[in-house]
Amino acid sequence: MHKSRRSGICIGLVVALALLAACASQENTAQYLYRQASVQTVRVETREPDPATETAARTPNVVAVVSGLLTESCAAVGEARQEFDGRTNTFLLTVTTRRPVGEPCEQGETPFETSVDLQVRGLPSGTYTVIANGITVSFELTAADSPML
Repeated sequence: MHKSRRSGICIGLVVALALLAACASQENTAQYLYRQASVQTVRVETREPDPATETAARTPNVVAVVSGLLTESCAAVGEARQEFDGRTNTFLLTVTTRRPVGEPCEQGETPFETSVDLQVRGLPSGTYTVIANGITVSFELTAADSPML
């Protein structure tokens, strides 16, 4: 009888801790309101690698430079998620903004620019497309931009 009682208490504690953890994570994510960013332009650049890195690791970076407008004074660029569709050679970028919940924000437009390293390692040469929040640009990928390592 004591074993089952201890087991019941242990299970109860585990459930209580799980509920507390869920509440804490909801409080952290509830502090900001996330929205899709207002993107105006996208350009793709090939940037030279950092000379401080080892020679084998110094491969050019292919970067999507996304520009747009923040529409509230307290908003900031949140994150940029990247997906790749190999059937259409398309990089789909979703750029978000975040603003504190409950904080008064003035309406106004502030330009922003963010860079996203495109995951091109191992991709063959060819024409690729980047779509960032509905804005589309195409670029040519060469073998030098996409090492097979």
